Amino acid sequence: MTLRARGAKGHSVFGTVLMLSGALFAPAAPTGGLILDAAQSEAIEAVTELLAARTDRFAREETMHIAVTVVRASSRHELDPMLLLAVIEVESSYKRRGRSPVGALGLMQIMPSTAEAFAETAGLRWRGPNSLMEPETNIEIGAAYLAYLLGRFDGDRELALAAYCHGPAAIRRSLRANGCLAERERGYGRRVLSVWRALHDEDGPSGDRAPAS
Repeated sequence: MTLRARGAKGHSVFGTVLMLSGALFAPAAPTGGLILDAAQSEAIEAVTELLAARTDRFAREETMHIAVTVVRASSRHELDPMLLLAVIEVESSYKRRGRSPVGALGLMQIMPSTAEAFAETAGLRWRGPNSLMEPETNIEIGAAYLAYLLGRFDGDRELALAAYCHGPAAIRRSLRANGCLAERERGYGRRVLSVWRALHDEDGPSGDRAPAS
C-alpha cells in the first residue's frame, strides 16, 4: 500500500475503532470538524505501526494519538502523512520535548516565531512556546508551515524542505544568486526524502514501490 493524502480503500477494523473512539484519540487542538474516512483510518493504522517500529519513545496510547494527529494534519493540508513522519524523524528523532541550540522546539523542531505566525492557519490559538512541546500542537503547526512552503515553491519537495530547514528567504537568495541550492542546503531535503521513501517501502507489501520524488 502506498499512502496518499487522499484516496479510498476498505475500512479496517482498527480504523473503525479509532473513528468510534474519537474522544479518546482526538487531539486536544481543534480539528475543524474533520471526519475520518476509510483511507484516513487505514493511514492511521499504517502510521501507528511505523511509529511503533521506528521508535520506542512513546507509550502505545501516545503512539496512536500521534498517528491520528499526523493523519488529520496531513488531510487538512493535503500532505502525505509519510512526509510529516520523515520530517519528524530527521528533525527530532521523535523527541517530543526536543530543543535545538537555536531554540527550535518539539517533534518538528519549530521556531516559536514561526509557530506564532502559522498557528491560526493550523486552526489553533497560539498559547506560547511551551505549547510546541505538545505533539498535537507541534504537528498541526508544522504541517501548516510545510504546506505553505510547498505552495510557495510550486510543490518542489526538495526546495520546500530546504526552506523548512534554512528559511524561505535564504533559499530564495540562493536561487537568485546561483540558480540552484548550495550543497549544504540540499543535504537536509535529501535526508528527509530518503526517510520518506524508506517509510513508504516499509509500509507497502512486497511489490509496492515508494513514490517518485
